[in-house]
Amino acid sequence: MSLGAFMRLSVRVFLEQMWLDGHVRVDDDQPAKQSDVHDAAEWAVEHELSLREHLAYEPPAVSVDCLAWAIRQMYGAAQLAVFRQLGAEEIPRRFNDTCPENPVTATTVYSVDLVFRFLPDVVRIVKAMNPDDPLLHRLLEWGSQWPLSSVGISGVTATEIEPILGDRCLSMMYADRIIRTEATDRLLDRRVREFVGRILDPFPELSPKLHSVLQQSEWDQ
Repeated sequence: MSLGAFMRLSVRVFLEQMWLDGHVRVDDDQPAKQSDVHDAAEWAVEHELSLREHLAYEPPAVSVDCLAWAIRQMYGAAQLAVFRQLGAEEIPRRFNDTCPENPVTATTVYSVDLVFRFLPDVVRIVKAMNPDDPLLHRLLEWGSQWPLSSVGISGVTATEIEPILGDRCLSMMYADRIIRTEATDRLLDRRVREFVGRILDPFPELSPKLHSVLQQSEWDQ
């Protein structure tokens, strides 16, 4: 994923480019209009259907409200990363609302992840620019709140994993990302460790490192 500023790009185009080719581009430092965010969300709902074909099980339904919230957050994060003159004081202004669905359900997690699955890339970019950036702290907070999306980000304490483990599709997505990124920190949870272990036992070649770690006889929990 790359980050840059280009000529006149709508929120929908921002999402399309991030989704389809991994480029994050913004050209406007003003907060996104609600109508533009919902236009992007409608595009995402339509194109999410193609993602379902590649998942092991049927994923949860999509919440347009949660999806739109995630789009707004990611768009705002990209703006703050590009337009450095906005400053740290803009962070609480841009991110002053919470996800509209509480408590978090499998539908919430899946809907937010449609956008936040790019969070590790954004964290990497911002951290490379300034490891003490206040924006990075906010991104890491999101990582803790949305553990499915943050697999592979170091220094994140995963919370709210029950909705993930309670859904067959999400739990497989979670395990796949843990294996792919060799995220040993996510194995601290016994339930995750056992689930990933059942997947790797017949196929240790998928991740020799994780398979070796799973053979340890002592764990904290």
